[in-house]
Amino acid sequence: MGDVLYAATQFRTRTVPEESRGRRSTVLLVDPDPATLAAMEQALRDEGFVTATAFDGAGALAASHRVGTLNLLVTNVQMAQMHALELAEVLRRRHPGLQVLYMTTSEDELFGERLLLSGDDDVIEKPFSGGELVDAVSSLLR
Repeated sequence: MGDVLYAATQFRTRTVPEESRGRRSTVLLVDPDPATLAAMEQALRDEGFVTATAFDGAGALAASHRVGTLNLLVTNVQMAQMHALELAEVLRRRHPGLQVLYMTTSEDELFGERLLLSGDDDVIEKPFSGGELVDAVSSLLR
């Protein structure tokens, strides 16, 4: 077990608990705050999810090349270089069937109209607990 670092993307390997082995979905977490990423990663890994993390859109694109099948993107709406919708669109070309969970705050101008959300998208408002994140991710991946 150990850490492998790639530019702005971090991967950690860890033994998955026996009761979680059937749920091996891969989740890419994107947020500029390292503490937020670490907390989200820990909550999901504790439930048996495979995770990759990135601080920005460029790191997320790099990470998408290093994972096998990517099942879910959890991304901060406010990113410096690439809008979350654009990131999701690019990643869906590489990973058909990708579902997206957008993290937002009440002040964010998310999409203007929620009608732009596809059936494979959802929104979770910050702040949220690890349990709320796990519930939202699990619900999307059903």
